[in-house]
Amino acid sequence: MEDNFDSPLEGVYPFQSSDPEEAVVLYDGLMDVVGTRATSSGNGRVVVRVVDGLDVRWELDDEVPWDEPVRLRFQRADGSKFDAPAGVTNSAGSGYIQHADIRFTAPTLSNEASAEVGAIGPDEPSGADEPDLSYVMTHWFNMPSFHHTAPLRVRNMVYAGRWEFAAHGWRLTLDQRPDHSDAMKRAKTTTRSTMTHVGKLEHDTGTFTVAEASEVLAALEAAVSFALGTWVGVALPVGYDSGGRRVWEEWANWRCSPPISVFHWWSTHRSQDLTELCSAFLGHWLDPQLKDAVRLSSFHSISASSDRAAIEGKVMLAQAGIEYLAWVTHVLEGTETARTYKGVPTETKLHNFLDAARIPTTIPPEFTALRALVPADKQTGPQAVTWVRNRLVHPKDPSEPYRIENALSEAWLLCREYLDLLILHRIGFTGHYVPYRPGGWATQAYAVPWQSGSPAP
Repeated sequence: MEDNFDSPLEGVYPFQSSDPEEAVVLYDGLMDVVGTRATSSGNGRVVVRVVDGLDVRWELDDEVPWDEPVRLRFQRADGSKFDAPAGVTNSAGSGYIQHADIRFTAPTLSNEASAEVGAIGPDEPSGADEPDLSYVMTHWFNMPSFHHTAPLRVRNMVYAGRWEFAAHGWRLTLDQRPDHSDAMKRAKTTTRSTMTHVGKLEHDTGTFTVAEASEVLAALEAAVSFALGTWVGVALPVGYDSGGRRVWEEWANWRCSPPISVFHWWSTHRSQDLTELCSAFLGHWLDPQLKDAVRLSSFHSISASSDRAAIEGKVMLAQAGIEYLAWVTHVLEGTETARTYKGVPTETKLHNFLDAARIPTTIPPEFTALRALVPADKQTGPQAVTWVRNRLVHPKDPSEPYRIENALSEAWLLCREYLDLLILHRIGFTGHYVPYRPGGWATQAYAVPWQSGSPAP
């Protein structure tokens, strides 16, 4: 009996790298390195390194001019030419590409002709050659497996691998690689990032601009990373026109956290919550009046979760995110004056902010170490996390914040939970979240507390 299952999307760059270091090979062939005084030519390579983020590096089998900057010139097998701004790190023939926004001019759209393709640096105007995009293929790194919404077929295997998202006129189809489990196991033994999903971005109107696509991809990257508490790399976008011809590509340094698991509020068994989050997040991101607050507060959250800073720094990052969001809400958008609001004690401001969102202010019963550490008159959540933050900066003795084992970790988890719930409340999220509790199940989700009748965790 025949089935109607789709095959997974194919990325421009394959899941399995041919590079021994598992770098993604972007170009391998003849290359010119053009400096202000000299040009070097030879066989060259451009790759995306996958350790400590995703960054683009190049190398040439000849010495290169020691100039800053240089331009790299390429010619693909189809005869099309393009160039990219670059920097030199070694005159023996290597360097980096910080950002190359490659626009293909009209003559290169035919394989019968060869013409120059301009690469516009991050601070250069796009001019009149802005291409109309029909769709953009993207490559996602270190995205975990989650409950997808549609099955896919690969040869004789059917697996749950497609997530489809549509909101605000945009559509994203995101397909998981069929060997996801094995690929992530390999990645975690080396700490190298690995490509896990391929996405296709489209718009209901049929065409859109590079700038519009870049904004949407940035919003989705931030939303998914916020849901997971770690930076997912949404990288290597390649844009096509209505005739299916490649007209735009970006090479850049992309954020991507190591492939490790961290506490996160989203249950990967609930794809509907990811759909609601991305829809709400994108709506705020595309509104100039709302974008900065959701962007910067979510960046605080991700950094307070996955950053390699010591836990003391993460506590302060989370608290800074809460205070930033409170200031935006009550002073910049609300009725409080700066003078009046500054005079309110921090723990009072936090209590009122949480209470307005119906977020419980009691210290969770699991956090026994935090209760034991803080004074008897600081036994609410806002009082406890504020006291810990203050004692990290101004302790009465050097060991005071560390007197009770695990208390600092519990303060960090509670700060993160407050920040994440406040962000979710701000964007109008009505789904479920996983509380940050030691020993809890990563998939045990509860309705957000501002939902009527939602049970407490």
